[in-house]
Amino acid sequence: SCDDDFIYIGDIGNNRNQRKDLMVYRISLNNLIGYQYIDGKLHHNLPDTLRAEPCPLNYPDQISFPPKDSRMNFDSEALTQADGKLLILSKDRSKPYQGLCKIYEVDSSNKPLQIRLLQEIQLKGLSWLTGSVTGCDYFNNKLYVLTYKRLYIFERRQGQFKLLLKKNLGPIQQWEGICVETENEIRIVAEKSRVGRQKMKIIKL
Repeated sequence: SCDDDFIYIGDIGNNRNQRKDLMVYRISLNNLIGYQYIDGKLHHNLPDTLRAEPCPLNYPDQISFPPKDSRMNFDSEALTQADGKLLILSKDRSKPYQGLCKIYEVDSSNKPLQIRLLQEIQLKGLSWLTGSVTGCDYFNNKLYVLTYKRLYIFERRQGQFKLLLKKNLGPIQQWEGICVETENEIRIVAEKSRVGRQKMKIIKL
């Protein structure tokens, strides 16, 4: 994800809910643009590396590493930028499965990162495979949430997210990425897996 100043990369995968080294990396856009253009001209001898600033991430509500099976909800694949803050959405691996996605709001302006649990949303699904969040994007005050089976759209009202739309995506696919082009056009991408080939799908609303 990105804002006007940085690109943000989340090292937040935590399948077993036991990691203590979660990290968000940020890369200065000024540095990136500076490498591309010198005196207004494209510089072809670009370096093959850029410095990424590591920012440690700790969930305020995680006490045990790993927690009990019923509290296995500290994995994530979804990060986006919204209204000057980062949002991280959890991937529920609880047993028995509860279908809860926790939305964390992260103030990335200072180190260490300031993170708080904003709210929990209930998603449909019989297990983490069909119901857990794999990607998200934010556009025009709306949060777009992706799973292997569905697309959810939430509207932000008074700081909380309220469900506007739930769309079935058809047979299960390993949908892993989402980009909102406009409010009427959304692109999602799937990895190659046992349930299907790699593909991109354009959703018209």
